[in-house]
Amino acid sequence: MKSSLRYHLFIYLFLSTVIVVAANRAVATYLISLEIHSQIENEMQGGLAACADQLSDRQDFLACYRAAHPKSLSRAVSDFFVICNPSSAHAVPQYPYPCLALGASPVRWVDEIEGQTALARWAYPFLPHATWTGARLGLGVNSPQILLPSSEIEAVLAQIWHLRDTKLIYALPVIIGLLVLVILAAMRMIMAPVVSLETSLLILGPDNFEQAKIVNTKYREFEKITHIYQDLCTRLDQSFRRARSFTADASHEIKTPLTILRGTAERLIADLPAGTPIQVLARGMADEVERLIKISEQLLLLSRADSNVLTLERQNFDLSGFVDQLADDAVVFEKNISIEKSIETEVVWRCDPVLVKQLIHNLYTNAVKYNVPRGRIRFELKRAQNWLEFSIVNTSAPVSSELVTHAFDRFYRGDASHNRLVDGLGLGLSICLEIARAHQGTLTFETDAQNTVRVVLRAPMAF
Repeated sequence: MKSSLRYHLFIYLFLSTVIVVAANRAVATYLISLEIHSQIENEMQGGLAACADQLSDRQDFLACYRAAHPKSLSRAVSDFFVICNPSSAHAVPQYPYPCLALGASPVRWVDEIEGQTALARWAYPFLPHATWTGARLGLGVNSPQILLPSSEIEAVLAQIWHLRDTKLIYALPVIIGLLVLVILAAMRMIMAPVVSLETSLLILGPDNFEQAKIVNTKYREFEKITHIYQDLCTRLDQSFRRARSFTADASHEIKTPLTILRGTAERLIADLPAGTPIQVLARGMADEVERLIKISEQLLLLSRADSNVLTLERQNFDLSGFVDQLADDAVVFEKNISIEKSIETEVVWRCDPVLVKQLIHNLYTNAVKYNVPRGRIRFELKRAQNWLEFSIVNTSAPVSSELVTHAFDRFYRGDASHNRLVDGLGLGLSICLEIARAHQGTLTFETDAQNTVRVVLRAPMAF
């Protein structure tokens, strides 16, 4: 079983979107982390410069720092500042160890242009934490400094990411829903030309090739296949028109000489001695001419149906009376076949009586020809609201599945071994189908396990 393009397209678009969103999230997280680190470093440098006068007292310095950065990120981690003020180190009983470590060991300071303040990062491994972020005034070793463990910045970032992820859980259904809607809209846009082509192909038939078109052709990627498809429809329409015209013209032109041949053969038969071999031969020739005339008439009717020029002379037709009379006549003429009927009365159909009579006679003739000895034929007619259903059921020899499939094909006569045993042209059911279609009806061919054939006509009472 082949997989669905829509299914694969949906999965690929969904996974691609998820991967892009996840990648964007990872990149954004990394860049935001760098930005927050940089912002805190700049705020530490600015706060140190603004509050240098308060370095001797930690509480005063922190109060000044927080007043200078009321809405800053570094305010949240200011309690973890380590203040290094070498000028007052002798007055502090317990000078901070990180400050002592900075004074005793080389520290990697990222100094800017001489004369300006500088930033420090990555002072390790001699300090208690792996990494530190610091700021100092001036470039000297004994310049005032403030230090902050980078782990505290990471803790703030972790709180931010946790808050984001917590809120994301509630927003996730909405995000997934919007994502699905966007993917479905994209799929609809991508599949629109394919769906348009599929729709056009489904309604395409011998009678509407000239109407074939694709509605959605605004994408240039589909222009070539659209032009190929429409050109193919044009060529097929022309071919069908030529074939129909040839069939109609040939049938019409052949009919006249065949009629002359039939008249000549009838005169020849009348002039020859009765019962002589030459008269029998002439009779056989006349029968074959009659057969050719019948074929030409049926082909002409089919060509008119194919060209949609089969005109109907509608009038009210007592279908119940006609079928009932046909069933009664069958009882008289078909002595070896049991005739049954179930005919609803007063079924009056507005149709073309000539064509409908031809349809019913064809079905009845087939039911007789392909029946079995001591078989049966059943006529059924009923009406349901504005529809009628007429069917002929008959017993038959075993019916192949091929016959069920090709019953309405032209010149198809079922089992080839029986073609010469049963007279026929293989056009009867085809003509019946075209007459049913002309009356906006349907004709179906059904069989069952008991070798019973059922041909059903369903059509509207008025159209």
